Amino acid sequence: MVVVTTKKPNLIISILFAIIGIGLIVGGAIFNNSLNSKLNSWTHTVATVTSYREYEDKDSDGYYQTMYTEILEFTANGQVYSVRSNVSSSIRPRIGDLREIAYNPNNPKDIVLATKDNHMPVYILFIVGGVFSLLGISLIVSNIVSIVKKRKNAAVPSPTEEAPQDIYEMQYFDK
Repeated sequence: MVVVTTKKPNLIISILFAIIGIGLIVGGAIFNNSLNSKLNSWTHTVATVTSYREYEDKDSDGYYQTMYTEILEFTANGQVYSVRSNVSSSIRPRIGDLREIAYNPNNPKDIVLATKDNHMPVYILFIVGGVFSLLGISLIVSNIVSIVKKRKNAAVPSPTEEAPQDIYEMQYFDK
């Protein structure tokens, strides 16, 4: 059985990997800039965990896990606000715990947790994006090298007859 293979699908897949990787890195940079902008320009305060929302979440293996989202209460502009955290966890929160938050002074219900863990999604995007980019770029280079070698080998004419094996087989000598 003869199997015909082509490098075009491999090259397309390689390019897609590189594009996805670069997209993840750019997305991580945009998310990081947005988060840092909020943390630097919004008002910081301390919020109290007053309750939590509990729900079941299915993981990638098909197992269910109980997740918790904190309900936070804080005072801004003389008014008390109760908001749901933008982060969920499998660890049940304790009522009364304190959380540092940053809130939008123009819309105090718009908050972000002011912790170093906020940047974890950024790190994940950078790492996954970097892996995809490096894999895609290395596969692109490999495909290009393979194509160049094939073209180079195709450009070298193959001899149509055997070369003389010794000096006496050459045409200008009489035998």
